[in-house]
Amino acid sequence: MSSKKWKYRNPEALDPAKRSEAIIDKVLEQNEEAREVTILDSTLKQEQESRREKIKEEVQNQLLEDELMVKTVPISKELKGEHVIDEVQDRNDARVLILTRNEHVFSEGSLAQSHIRELSNMFAEVHVLVLAPKRGKEQYTVRVTANTWVYATNSRYWFTAPFDAQGVARKQLVFADGFRPDVIVAEDPFESGVAGYWLAQKYDRPFQIHVLEDYFDSRFQNANPHNGWRLFMATYALGRADTVRTRAEAIREKILQKFPDLTGFTEVLPTYFNLEAWRDAEVTVDLRKKYPQFTFFIAHVSSMTSHSHTDKALNGIVHILLQYPTIGCVIIGDGPMRHWIEKHVEKLGIEHNVVYEEDGDDTLSFLKKANVLLYTSEDSEDEKVILEAAAVGLPIVSRGSGIASGLFKDNESALLCSLDNPACFGNNVKRLLNDNHIRLRLAENARETVFNRIEQDYSEYLKAYRASIERGVT
Repeated sequence: MSSKKWKYRNPEALDPAKRSEAIIDKVLEQNEEAREVTILDSTLKQEQESRREKIKEEVQNQLLEDELMVKTVPISKELKGEHVIDEVQDRNDARVLILTRNEHVFSEGSLAQSHIRELSNMFAEVHVLVLAPKRGKEQYTVRVTANTWVYATNSRYWFTAPFDAQGVARKQLVFADGFRPDVIVAEDPFESGVAGYWLAQKYDRPFQIHVLEDYFDSRFQNANPHNGWRLFMATYALGRADTVRTRAEAIREKILQKFPDLTGFTEVLPTYFNLEAWRDAEVTVDLRKKYPQFTFFIAHVSSMTSHSHTDKALNGIVHILLQYPTIGCVIIGDGPMRHWIEKHVEKLGIEHNVVYEEDGDDTLSFLKKANVLLYTSEDSEDEKVILEAAAVGLPIVSRGSGIASGLFKDNESALLCSLDNPACFGNNVKRLLNDNHIRLRLAENARETVFNRIEQDYSEYLKAYRASIERGVT
């Protein structure tokens, strides 16, 4: 465990006035004359006060220029992709640096970039440093909004990214010997966490880690050949974080079991389900054009673990797929049991009816073009797909527990089954195959249910999210 005293867990507010005072004190401390002068009379005291006032005026002028730069800084020739945003009156004065491994933040229209745009409405400036591998001669500095920039480390190897992040920060984020961001946030405790801690130490900034996946799960280490090393990184970074935010309560509890010193400094991030955005999202991948051999699509989202129960879903619909060659099952996702699932599909003789797609930015498009969602997972991380399907008007056949049982009524807004009865899933899919009326009724009722019961006050979510980042580090 580090000997670090977590000085930013209860500091004064990070506002321009406080920064001004801190800079003044630092300048005076470094000024040899100020340290060596002994105040013997009023004349010397007046001279020192005059010098202090002059320094204060210079610092405040610099801070004022910094604040104006947020709104007026021109895009240099090295930047691209300007997107002017409306002025947000409730924006905080703090500047935040986000470290992430998610390269989708560079992609226009992606969910990752949408999230970054949300952050731009919460803070004075948002700088995003992506720990990414080389991509030839692609642009690696992008201005996403008027106050948001994205940079890439352009690393040769995955394990050098934390070192490369320091170089990018020094070149892009240090102005007049000062580090521009006020708060550093790592979106994972691995490469981003290590890089974030190093930068926080170097530039004396508060440091927060977001843990968005359950790396304590025994399946995590086998999911990627580098994950064994990432476990060591997580232990290193979390043991040195000022505050931690998690995606789920279960992850928070596991972190506190291993890092009891974080008790009181670890919270679950607020979640916003943007039903309207999901409903209105444009289709980026058309299943019917991509797989023209099928006329009816069964969408099945799976993290491909033992909790996904994809085998039960397939066992339930196998007779339908064998009977109708034009019905396709699209398995969306990936995971440690991918190879076993593929073998199970072959064993059932339905390999010509099953296709695989990654779960990501195109998932909504898959749901919009499918005819039914078949949901069997017991993993809470997969439950968002239930809300997405309802929002886009896709009829749902689901296990009769978890979020589905809490939201929907069987045969009114969804068709619910027990996991120990795979035949139920198949029979309900067949009902929807043969009855357009029930498909429409279930879809309309499910959409009405989620829009009525899922909180949609976006402004309150933004305030809660921003407060969660600031709490404990501001």
